[in-house]
Amino acid sequence: MTTKKRFLTVDGSSVSSVKSVDLQLYLRDATFMCNKGFARLADAPGQDDIPQMRVLAEHCRFVISESSVLLEQVGVAEPEAYQEAVHWSDHLGKYEGGRIFRKIDGAGDPIEIDYSSAGQPMEYQGISGIQGFLPTN
Repeated sequence: MTTKKRFLTVDGSSVSSVKSVDLQLYLRDATFMCNKGFARLADAPGQDDIPQMRVLAEHCRFVISESSVLLEQVGVAEPEAYQEAVHWSDHLGKYEGGRIFRKIDGAGDPIEIDYSSAGQPMEYQGISGIQGFLPTN
């Protein structure tokens, strides 16, 4: 899958406060080339819950641009709530491009988590060799 934007975007401003977003993704033997990053989850004032996501990725390759973040969470909640809202489980995946696995930008100071700090071993390499494969803009 190749896109100039993201594979997945949840925009909290378009979600009713009575609905909660709870995503479960099982990804296997796939390549995701997403210029802006893989996913962006956003909540908004008045929302009861922040978006939840569970990902099981097996034998996948994720390629993002050097200036992008693989997973971004933004909104008005406390950083601890965002940290508990996403569970990413990787098995023999490869991550290329931007060095940040996850960025949390909520009520507190922004938090950036690189691949080595993601809580599990992840095979990461920089941008070299993939520049011609990513879509522009």
